[in-house]
Amino acid sequence: MASSAFRGAHVPIKNGPIKNGPIKNGPIKNSPIKNSPAEHGPAEHGPAEHVPAKDGPAQRTARRLPPMAMVLLPALLLSLGSAPGARAEARKAYFAGGCFWCVEADFQKLDGVGDVISGFTGGTLANPTYRGNHEGHYEAVEVNYDDTVISYDALLRFFWRHIDPLDSGGQFCDRGFSYRSAIFVSSDAERRSAQATRDEVAALFPGAEVATAVLPAARFWPVEAYHQEYADKNPLRYGYYRRKCGRDRRVKELWKDKSWGLEDDPGP
Repeated sequence: MASSAFRGAHVPIKNGPIKNGPIKNGPIKNSPIKNSPAEHGPAEHGPAEHVPAKDGPAQRTARRLPPMAMVLLPALLLSLGSAPGARAEARKAYFAGGCFWCVEADFQKLDGVGDVISGFTGGTLANPTYRGNHEGHYEAVEVNYDDTVISYDALLRFFWRHIDPLDSGGQFCDRGFSYRSAIFVSSDAERRSAQATRDEVAALFPGAEVATAVLPAARFWPVEAYHQEYADKNPLRYGYYRRKCGRDRRVKELWKDKSWGLEDDPGP
């Protein structure tokens, strides 16, 4: 894994004057911006007085609608929400394939895949960090995807074709427990699909043992922000690391004469 010592420069936020005139309730104090949620204290101005609402377009329209229309309107709105083309709820899948920079970048190529988040999973240690302790955890990614565009089975086949499933000691140049490969399943259906593809991969490499495990999903801990979208934010360092690690070279060597899963691979 490339060193995480490289860090982006911090750009301070400038506190410029407010152009719309002075604020009547007192001066603005320049204090650091915090990342924690805002604290909600009691209101300073007392309870709000009730002011009767004026009729707007919606209220006037409602008075003009016949009674039957008022009964049918909620059902109509509900049906529109479930019509074809309505926004689908994103599903999540979890994979460990060595360096999470690379696995994240690979999955981001796929249509139907949204956010891909790097992190740790599989262990019991709370709040694992990259520079600190992540003992017992795998480097992994959380893949958010739209299953009306891409299926879980397609994600599985894509995953297999971008790792070395025969490596029991890590992945490519990265060695050690945290770099081992695994599929983390969240349901019986996912477990059956993952195991079925594992059996298919085993048949492609007769005489060899598939080292990639199928494991129950555990809590996923996103890694520090520096490592998120690393390939996009640091293309030169990422490209150098990936070439030196030999990832693509080994994947090509393993899969070059096998067409299994190619229908789900968009290429480099």
